[in-house]
Amino acid sequence: MRLAGLSSRDNVKGSFDQSDGSRILIDFTQGPFGRAFCQDKSYDLPDPRAQLVTVSLPNGRLEITSTHGRAASLGEVSVQSLRVNGDISLPVLRAEHMVLVHSLVQANEITGRKSVDDPAVEPDRIKEIQLKDSVISCKSDLSFLNIEADEQTHSMVQAPYMEGFTTQGKLSLQADRLAIGILDAQDVQVTSPDGCLVGRNHCDRIRQRLSLTESRRVLAKEDPELGLAIQSLLLVADVPGGAPPEIDAQGFDID
Repeated sequence: MRLAGLSSRDNVKGSFDQSDGSRILIDFTQGPFGRAFCQDKSYDLPDPRAQLVTVSLPNGRLEITSTHGRAASLGEVSVQSLRVNGDISLPVLRAEHMVLVHSLVQANEITGRKSVDDPAVEPDRIKEIQLKDSVISCKSDLSFLNIEADEQTHSMVQAPYMEGFTTQGKLSLQADRLAIGILDAQDVQVTSPDGCLVGRNHCDRIRQRLSLTESRRVLAKEDPELGLAIQSLLLVADVPGGAPPEIDAQGFDID
């Protein structure tokens, strides 16, 4: 006889996909190593030292709750929309839409969705990232259409190279080089003196990072054609197949 609420070895699950439904909730603050909720079922998550949780939900939504100050470790995650509250670390994150609230997301690679039929095809761009009091730290190039940060709290995005259509809000960008169609940010740091290429610039604080403690002001290099070129990617990204699931952005109202 098994008492309700007690964990059992056969209730541990570390890999989730479309067979688990179109919406999965993972809460690392519950249970010994976290719990997952999908459809009408719940599962205990495995010890991350033995198995990292993976999620493959290319047409669905994943919501993650974690602690702050100590990132929860995951394996590869591939979803259509992602919402995170708390800190996570993972090797690969693929999502079309992201909402990050009070979060630190660290990954080796962050992209849009990638074709499983042809691995040689480059991943899609991320369509939209919404940030509130959050940090994204990506070790590889970051390509996106839009990044929007909350106006009341500060957020940051770090990557070796960034390329996107628009950035806006109370946002800091740190990169070796970047190319943004419409740049609106609180401040930008690049390592190359000509590393800030924009179509239109609305940021008056752009600096070249000389060392850990030194920087100097540089000017953005404006190229009006850049904005048009990146904007054309919107037409490529807007492929038929129906609208994505609506992202609940109520986190922007969370204290």
